[in-house]
Amino acid sequence: AQELAARVHRSHLDSVAQIQGIIVLGGSKDRVKEALTLAQRYKHATLVLSGPGDDEIQLAVAQLGKSRRLQIDRRATNTFQNALYSQDVIVPGSGSGWIMVTSAIHMPRAFGVFQALGLPILPYPIFDTPLSPELRSATVRHELLGLAGYWLLGRTLSIFPSHSRESVR
Repeated sequence: AQELAARVHRSHLDSVAQIQGIIVLGGSKDRVKEALTLAQRYKHATLVLSGPGDDEIQLAVAQLGKSRRLQIDRRATNTFQNALYSQDVIVPGSGSGWIMVTSAIHMPRAFGVFQALGLPILPYPIFDTPLSPELRSATVRHELLGLAGYWLLGRTLSIFPSHSRESVR
């Protein structure tokens, strides 16, 4: 679990001006909470919930209201669709500053898919790996199978994507 979670490092965010938006991949209220914290820091940034559950939407709406900067996209039901539908807001090859928030253990697969589609994202993993050994093992197994499957389907460029720390300048 630790090797997987440490594979894609959190981007160091230096320049507020270059951050256009934040995409949070559905699946956890903790992800939305972190994205909302970033949205407070980057007040001009659009916040996109990709594939959220009802409780995640309620959390975002409770803080941001019906703000124009909050976009909710319920279409995605998997990581590939998260990236595919994100092309509606992130232009491939544009070099724009979009932060992607998801679980650290999920970030290698998510980063790999966004990278394969040419979507410039700044990974911002959160560390919410399940504490119970059974759930942690199931999560790791799910991610490893997902990585292999996505690589075989050509949805990632690498079977085990990685990203080192970098600054937005």
